[in-house]
Amino acid sequence: MKTAARSFFHEPPQNLNCAQAVLRAYQDAAGDNTHSVDAFKSFGGKLPFATTENSHCGGIIMTTGITATEQDAARLSEKRAALHPDCFACGPFHAHGLRLHFEVDGDGVAEAVWNPSGKFRSYPDRVHGGVIATLMDSAMVHALFAKDVVGVTAEMNRHEVGFGNPVHIFGWVEFSRRGVFCCRAEVRQDGRLAAHATAKFMRMAVSGQP
Repeated sequence: MKTAARSFFHEPPQNLNCAQAVLRAYQDAAGDNTHSVDAFKSFGGKLPFATTENSHCGGIIMTTGITATEQDAARLSEKRAALHPDCFACGPFHAHGLRLHFEVDGDGVAEAVWNPSGKFRSYPDRVHGGVIATLMDSAMVHALFAKDVVGVTAEMNRHEVGFGNPVHIFGWVEFSRRGVFCCRAEVRQDGRLAAHATAKFMRMAVSGQP
């Protein structure tokens, strides 16, 4: 939920302050619209830098229990094994796949590390854009898996990345509304943001799955 709160903090068009941003993130995560911003004023301050239990975002997460837990990690693992064993991006049995292995942290962010090689080249100094899109799409799918959601991409916007050292891929769910899950992903390389994407996913019906 901290990640979602940061995404609302002083961002257009709402330009929310700390308490408003935390309230918005809480409403989206809990589906609870009964609280006013007054209940969140004690969590004001420098929201993007709040990481401790007693600071605004940390405090809200500690009191509501809305975090990625061991249960979230189990959901991710279960859905990956059941639905994606032969996936090009993350399937462990795909002979020519990327074999990404995602873990989910306490903020619900799915992360994997991947080593780019020349066989995924487009221009001489660039990894093929389709591969980069696949990395970020997979990160967001795994963030959804951790929330017990099976989704298909409805829309995605992305940027490019070049060759270099291993890349770290991150994906998370920012919010959901009316059955549409709005997600974000990043690819970081050598400590810098190399590519990012936003995407909308729709829940997919899966036989034998709730």
